[in-house]
Amino acid sequence: MTKMKKQGCPMTSIEAVRAWREKHLNIAMRKPEPRRTTAATRDHLAHAQACMRGAAALLGAGLPLDIFAPTLRAALAAVPPELRDAVGLDLEVMKTLLAPVLALIPEEGKDTGEKMTDEDAQDAGQFLYSVACGEIIFVPGGGPS
Repeated sequence: MTKMKKQGCPMTSIEAVRAWREKHLNIAMRKPEPRRTTAATRDHLAHAQACMRGAAALLGAGLPLDIFAPTLRAALAAVPPELRDAVGLDLEVMKTLLAPVLALIPEEGKDTGEKMTDEDAQDAGQFLYSVACGEIIFVPGGGPS
């Protein structure tokens, strides 16, 4: 902020600073604007967390997720991508939601001993979350012919 002020940036309001930055700073030098968490996004996150806890309780009681799965999937899908790490996924619930995908991984392929890069792990996690919440529809056998 001090550098920008010396360069002529007005310090009268946040809007004035944003407008000045947009006009004067090199695109390569700008940091992205922080994402704002709204009450609605916090509500979506809280709802997904509650649904995940409820699904875990159902499985813990020996009950199936069949009837509750659409509600859970919709709640997970409503969480914005930048907040999905905060949902708190239950392993057994995720195994249930991802059963068709997990069934395709042969036992001998589940632990290859190879280390995943952090980027690969992030990509895999995003893919599995997308499958679990129904954003990616997985059809065993490749879908309709």
